[in-house]
Amino acid sequence: MVAARMNKMTNNHVLANDNIGKLLWKLSLPAMVGMFVMALYNIVDTIFVGHMVGTNAIAALTVSFPVQMIVMGFGIMNGVGSASLISISLGEGNSEKANHIFHNALLLILFLGFFFTVTIQIFLDKILVLFGAGPDILPISRLYLGIVTWGATFQIAAMTGNNIIRSEGQAKFAMISMTSGAVLNIILDAVFIFIFKMGVRGVAIATLSAQIFQTLFQFTYFNSKKSALNYKISLRELKLPIISNIFRIGVSSFLRNAAGSLMMIIFNNVLRIQGGTLALAAAGVIFRVLHFTFMPIIGIAQGMQPIVGFNFGARRLEKVVSVWKKAAFRATVISVVAFILVMLFPRQIISIFSTDEELLLMAGKAIRIMFAGSIVIGFQVTGATFFQAINKAKPALILSISRQILFLIPLLLLLPRFWGLNGAWIAHPISDAVSAIITGVFLWREIRLLSAERSAGVFK
Repeated sequence: MVAARMNKMTNNHVLANDNIGKLLWKLSLPAMVGMFVMALYNIVDTIFVGHMVGTNAIAALTVSFPVQMIVMGFGIMNGVGSASLISISLGEGNSEKANHIFHNALLLILFLGFFFTVTIQIFLDKILVLFGAGPDILPISRLYLGIVTWGATFQIAAMTGNNIIRSEGQAKFAMISMTSGAVLNIILDAVFIFIFKMGVRGVAIATLSAQIFQTLFQFTYFNSKKSALNYKISLRELKLPIISNIFRIGVSSFLRNAAGSLMMIIFNNVLRIQGGTLALAAAGVIFRVLHFTFMPIIGIAQGMQPIVGFNFGARRLEKVVSVWKKAAFRATVISVVAFILVMLFPRQIISIFSTDEELLLMAGKAIRIMFAGSIVIGFQVTGATFFQAINKAKPALILSISRQILFLIPLLLLLPRFWGLNGAWIAHPISDAVSAIITGVFLWREIRLLSAERSAGVFK
């Protein structure tokens, strides 16, 4: 009787839709739009700062960004880990288990947020110097990051909440949540900079305010009838096996961000030595463009994840593989379009952020080099996410760190010794290509293994 009820719940769930292509669009399109708009947080901040404050301010935001990436990484780890487990639990028809996972994710938000707020405030200057801030940009960096850090809890909550909302198949609401926060950030940027003349301080306050708003907006969803989950924050709900599983599944996403942060620390220091503040500013602009391209790809991967997780839990192999193939194709299309635009219009893209002629010349050349391997990013990201969705933490971890930890960082330490600043730019496309090859090998082996299990009757 219980098994029959669970099967009925599984078959009637929104993620059980037989039209995989349509379902993927339904979940990934809102996620793409939401992540695309979310990228505007840093894009708009940099545009306002570049035009109203100057090149040094762009460099200051560049050295602050790795800190934000680490905090964001913990939010994504908590969100992806809990969302994957929630999707599988819902696929199994076990809503009680899904709620236990959700409650532990909420506790992690509070613990992590408190830890980062206190730690960063205490060691703010030391962190910024380590991350590449020289004496000329340290005061601006301190001003910006010192304010933004007070929102660490809300940043983690926003990232976690969006992933969990998508795990219930409610990608549209997640999109609205992210979009509303980004739009508010843009409006407040304009108000604080143009009306109140607050400069970098205004940009930081706008970002903090938008993150608080987004978290409160998500709260309305979890307190509505749309969600099968319910808020409950109690230490008695804390279960170490659940926390361990959240970390185990989400750690690859965290390490992708942590690897990105570590890479940027090394990259920033190499740039400061090889090209000074101008090179730091150029990298800051290029990373904003890369981030803007990368976010829609992440959106596709996030839309794919609950479908793969749900059908893996329901033991439907054909759908598991089919949805990944469709997601990989769509992500690759975005990668190719971004590659073409950057190759054709590098100067026009950079000029969005600044009119500094020296910056336009350096960044215009560097962005073409750094984007040379971008056409494979969509394939690599969806491949790593596929392993997260099917609860294969080890390969997901390896694929998440391969590009930046295994390849990019060693290349950043080696190539500038021979080619100076150009070596720092060239390291990026080489690592993109090698990591994509590794991802292809892992996927080929896993799909063969799943096919063998299907033949043995493990999958439908």
